[in-house]
Amino acid sequence: PGVESEFRADALDAHLHLYSQVALLIAVGFSAFAVLDLASLGPTRAVACLLMARLGASALVLMTRHRMLADPAQFASTAGLDLIAVTQLVVYAVVLLACALRPDDASTNAVSVAVLVLGAMVLVPGRFGLQVNIGVLTLAGFTAVSVLRYDDPALPLLPLVANLGVAVLWGAAILRITNRDARRRWAAVRAGDRANADLERELADSDRLRAELQSLARGDPLTSAANRRELLRAADELLGERRRGGRVSLLLMDADGFKSINDRFGHAVGDTAVVPLVEGARRDLRHPPTQR
Repeated sequence: PGVESEFRADALDAHLHLYSQVALLIAVGFSAFAVLDLASLGPTRAVACLLMARLGASALVLMTRHRMLADPAQFASTAGLDLIAVTQLVVYAVVLLACALRPDDASTNAVSVAVLVLGAMVLVPGRFGLQVNIGVLTLAGFTAVSVLRYDDPALPLLPLVANLGVAVLWGAAILRITNRDARRRWAAVRAGDRANADLERELADSDRLRAELQSLARGDPLTSAANRRELLRAADELLGERRRGGRVSLLLMDADGFKSINDRFGHAVGDTAVVPLVEGARRDLRHPPTQR
């Protein structure tokens, strides 16, 4: 479930602009169909009720669009019936209401329902099972409308339902294929991102270890002062400057009584004592030894 939620969040974020445009198109086009209702039924009370239903469904589409743009994560984390599916059901209900009020346009209504179900399965973001159930429910609703309202002998009910069933199955097949391919691509990209992140961490660890090794190779781990190897390297560099006419000076320092500290209190205390000695020398010198 966690991986599925992550996939849905990424898919919704990638297609959010497309879904926004589709929602606007549905809201405008769904309301514009009121002109067809008026031409088919005339200025009646039924047309007024259908117009109110269309406007209400369009308003719900716009509200869902606004909520989706404001908080996409809400729709990605929903496991069951979300606002998108509810809006989809309301739009289908209004379409079935229009089919019931316009029995003379039975063939046109059948094509409209088939296109609506097929297009929704391809475009509307959602789970496979949920979209198939909504498509089957819409098919059952249109079958009920056909039985109760349509009496056109030129439009046999069985072929009509069979064709709509084919549309639902075709849409379900397309939805299954696209969902499977989208998940495979997403999983591949996710695996690549994780591999890149692991590689970046390994490179960072490698750089850190290399820096630590260089520090250990050139400096004392206790005081970070230059060790014997770094002293010899700096001496070769200084002697080269001397041969080229440069001026070189050497300062030797000795800590009085340091051996007695080690003998009386142990090397651990001696290590504690030598640290401030090095820090004081580094603070008072104009150039730290590690820079020469």
